[in-house]
Amino acid sequence: MPCIDNGDLLVATEMGKGVCYPLSSVPVQGRNSNGVRAIKLATNDKIAQAVVTPKDFNGHIMFVASLGYVQKLPISKFKCYSGRQAVGKNTIDNVKFDRTGLVIAAIPLSDDTSLVCNTKEGLSVMLNPSEIRESIKPLLKAPPEKGDELITVTTT
Repeated sequence: MPCIDNGDLLVATEMGKGVCYPLSSVPVQGRNSNGVRAIKLATNDKIAQAVVTPKDFNGHIMFVASLGYVQKLPISKFKCYSGRQAVGKNTIDNVKFDRTGLVIAAIPLSDDTSLVCNTKEGLSVMLNPSEIRESIKPLLKAPPEKGDELITVTTT
């Protein structure tokens, strides 16, 4: 799949870490190579999502957790990593997973972005990111029914 070489890569983990670095710092790999590390993961952590943003993107990223919490943060909070040995910065508070759930998506926001969050039980919840303020604390904006959880997020 072609990739824009002048963009940035944002990597978000399930346990609430995020890192962003230039795609130009990722070397071209041959067929028999092992690749390079995107982020240094903590024990039991996994990559939730990796997204490519244009080099001049100075907007916000919406982080969505499985129990309906969202957090809107500027991408500038995650930039300026020269290497990929970083553990990243906090996205959604990774101490309160019993309340917020694990991060399931990181979505770059444009002016007309709308989000559709789908639950395990088949329900859909619409989110309008323009109505969500930038916050240092996660906000409950897409609450699933008790016992249910969000599993996918798509943009419209």
